Amino acid sequence: METTHKVENESYSPPDRSFEGPNLNAYYAYTESLQNLGEALNKETKANSEFKIIKGENSKVKNIAKSSFAIPIDQSNIQASKEIKDLIQFIKASPTSYHAGEASRRLCVEQNGFTELKENQPWKIVCGGKYFVSRDISTFIAFVMPTNKPESACILGAHTDSPGLKLKPEPNKKVDNASLLCPEIYGGPILPSWLGQGLGLAGRITYLNNKKEKECSLIDFEKTIAVIPYLAIHLERTQKEKVEINAQDHLPAVCWLQTEEDSPFNLEVELKKLVPISKLLSHELFFVPRGEPEIINGQLLHSQRLDNLLGTHASLCALLDSQTPEEGQIKAVICWDHEEVGSNSQNGASSNFLDSVLTRMSNASGLNLEEVAILKANSGLISIDVAHGRHPNYFGKHEPNNAPLLGKGPVIKHHASQSYATTSPTSAWIKQAGIQCNIPIQEFCIKSDTLCGSTIGNIAAPRLGIRTVDIGAPIWGMHAMKETGTLVDHLYMCRLLKELLSMNLSSNI
Repeated sequence: METTHKVENESYSPPDRSFEGPNLNAYYAYTESLQNLGEALNKETKANSEFKIIKGENSKVKNIAKSSFAIPIDQSNIQASKEIKDLIQFIKASPTSYHAGEASRRLCVEQNGFTELKENQPWKIVCGGKYFVSRDISTFIAFVMPTNKPESACILGAHTDSPGLKLKPEPNKKVDNASLLCPEIYGGPILPSWLGQGLGLAGRITYLNNKKEKECSLIDFEKTIAVIPYLAIHLERTQKEKVEINAQDHLPAVCWLQTEEDSPFNLEVELKKLVPISKLLSHELFFVPRGEPEIINGQLLHSQRLDNLLGTHASLCALLDSQTPEEGQIKAVICWDHEEVGSNSQNGASSNFLDSVLTRMSNASGLNLEEVAILKANSGLISIDVAHGRHPNYFGKHEPNNAPLLGKGPVIKHHASQSYATTSPTSAWIKQAGIQCNIPIQEFCIKSDTLCGSTIGNIAAPRLGIRTVDIGAPIWGMHAMKETGTLVDHLYMCRLLKELLSMNLSSNI
């Protein structure tokens, strides 16, 4: 999340973007010039150097074979495409990270025949098999085993959570005749965007049922249940320029006005209307925006939780379109929870989840320790999270030559201090895939006088020792209650990730 900083007036010259559109002839010429430079440099490189630019005929940029699906995207009716229709349904089914995990499980296991594995049970994994394993519902891995002994893994990584407002353990509050629910701040939401909006309530609860047995259920009230009212302008004139919010005092949401005949609003009483609860034991409930995702003029997608349901859905879409097992290479999607609060949890990217699953895959495949080390060295992780698209009203907030535009394709994220895990070889990996499937690629870095955010890439990479790159679809309003992206960028991302899953990593990173 960007920090507030002073921006001086500055002249702006738009960068050359001639190679970013669907017509990539200029891009091919540009890449060929880089290839020629690489060949010249390679003559001075030892034949066995790990930094050799050309590793074989199949990896020469000049001779890249176009993929069978490298057909330009028809932008005349994108919203009718299967990927966009599925995305809208996925967003509607995923008001919280728990719902996103469950929606993903149903998509893989119930609709596409993946075998569900449990962490606390023995695994039986076979060559060519498709598997799904979750941790605490909201974190999961789906993977396709190769037809023979695995030698590498291509892993797509994303996260299931979004910034927001989470109910406190004892949330009920009464002021005058108003019943309120009190939240904590989860992550770094843009708080003013939550004011004056109809809010639902969703998450999971643990309770005793009518048989006094402990159960856990996912909850979505599926209606507007509360609102955080604005303070009138007449009572605080400074709101015209700046809204100051005290998280403790100003964020409780009004959900009920008590009359003489009514009792105050009580969360447990309301939950009993949805679930047969004998006693509520615990809950993890979030205020959630009401209203469906909106498509504006057939181009823009305005919706809650684009950060990071766009990455989660695109990853799943790519894997489910690439279910045919490859020779020697695992294809996997991992989506962690708790990215917005630092990832330092049992369900986050800093946990042992991915490493544990890779170990169990390797054991089931009969790999020894030497072969496991080789597999990791041959593998790649693509960290997919949304990127900051250049805002048309705030040019000065962006680095002039590295500011991606909405509708111009996926973004590679760079940071010199490694807030992003991208390196030149992993960046080139993405660009090569983009050329092969006719997808424009953009690049991003933060302004030098601004602090940089980060995501799962630089957290997972050091734990695993796997080469990593950070990419994402550009959006506006990151961390607002509702964010804005484009339909075409999501299609670009789905196609790019599918191409990456099909590439042989040992000769392409």
